[in-house]
Amino acid sequence: MKTFEIRIKSQKDKRFFTNYVYKYRHWQNVLTVLAINLFKSNNKDYKHFLDYQVVRVCISDTKGSKNKQEIIAYIKEKYKENKLYQELISIGKELKVHNLVEIVKRLKKDFSNYFRTLKEYKRNPSKFRGLPRLPKAKKLSRLYNYSIPLDNYVSWSLKKRNLLGINLSKKMRYIYFPKEKYNYLKSKKLKSLQVVYKNSEIYLQFAYEEKTARINYQTDKTASIDVGLNNLITLFIDDKETQSVIIDGSPFKYKNYRYNKLISKLNKSVSNEITEWKTTKKGIKIPKSYTEKGRYLKKLKTYVIQRRNDYFKTAFHKIAKETVNYLINHQVNKLILSDSTGALKNNGECKLRKSTKQNFIQIPFIKLIHYIEEKAVDRGIEVIKVDEAYTSKTSCITEEVLDVQANLVNAQNGVRTKRGLFKDKILNKVWNADINGAVNHIKVAFRKSFKWLTDYMWKICNPKKLKSAGEFHYWNSRSNKAVQTAYAGSGL
Repeated sequence: MKTFEIRIKSQKDKRFFTNYVYKYRHWQNVLTVLAINLFKSNNKDYKHFLDYQVVRVCISDTKGSKNKQEIIAYIKEKYKENKLYQELISIGKELKVHNLVEIVKRLKKDFSNYFRTLKEYKRNPSKFRGLPRLPKAKKLSRLYNYSIPLDNYVSWSLKKRNLLGINLSKKMRYIYFPKEKYNYLKSKKLKSLQVVYKNSEIYLQFAYEEKTARINYQTDKTASIDVGLNNLITLFIDDKETQSVIIDGSPFKYKNYRYNKLISKLNKSVSNEITEWKTTKKGIKIPKSYTEKGRYLKKLKTYVIQRRNDYFKTAFHKIAKETVNYLINHQVNKLILSDSTGALKNNGECKLRKSTKQNFIQIPFIKLIHYIEEKAVDRGIEVIKVDEAYTSKTSCITEEVLDVQANLVNAQNGVRTKRGLFKDKILNKVWNADINGAVNHIKVAFRKSFKWLTDYMWKICNPKKLKSAGEFHYWNSRSNKAVQTAYAGSGL
């Protein structure tokens, strides 16, 4: 199952969907509070409010199935004076009950996850940072992310030409799509649709099923990718013909720098627009209200955050696609990726300068690795994860990185002379440091010897440096023609 999103640009449609996002979130808050209050008071009735059949009948005021009629009558009678129950029913009547069913299912799953993790916590508390918590209601004033799951049968439709119908209350709301985009939606085997609210922006998130044609490779060839800051991707292929590739990371560092600078200015401006403060139970003083300008600046801040996230997501998807296409063009059937980058980012223990560490933590390398892995597996490329410890400090030609990782020997044959260069003191030669790391990834996976690289130094000394996914695509398409000609001549 794959997903893609379409951002709603029309301000009129955006206001419409945002209004209903808050209504659905408020309804879920009421249901959550009601269920939690019953659970904490050891009242087993909370299970009935996590049963979508019971909730649906209470809101629509119908009879329901025979096996549920007794429970429904009990709930209606017992809770008819309950304020939360009354609010749940009154708000629910304004919304599409079929969508509310999907929300109840989601909340029930959250409770099930809580019970499961609680059992695991009791068995092994050391695996957790603290006691698992129940699902909780979220303040509407701090709502930044929420999604409305739509019923697949009655809540959305593509039957009208160039129109997508979405039902959030009592009638369809139609959104116009140009012919090409509408035909693209019709061509997909769409399985579900959600209205997603992210940082003041509205997206339509489609899930679809796609069977990608897998390639039967006639060769056994391995590639490795090293991910970094200055060089976003360093790609090395284990053969004697293919040129190594580097994707420049400086545009993403600059984008992140501009983002941090703008957010810093907005935070400073917002702090000057606070009109009232309040103190939390823990004695922490936090803002309570802002001026009209302050509210506008806070909204602008959420917009900047979302646009920055969209930029990285789109750019990394394009780079991942071109990377996998390059592997396919050169008959690669095994790909080595780092398994330790994610842990290093999450624990924040990387020993870097403040500015470098900020970029390393904020730029979503983990998503890039995930995109590459996902697209590679879809095309039949086997993905192998390795620990990249010491791979950039160890010579890929004259040392064994596995022995260094196991602390059997110290890395002493090579040294980083300056940013981007690695010098082998035995061979007295200098080559690209990131390619050195990528080659060592293959050595970690298969313990292969790369002494043959002394006769093919151009593979580690002269990579093709590209600045964007577009440039990668252009160069990739040109090199693909040459590769196809070579394979045709070899009879493979």
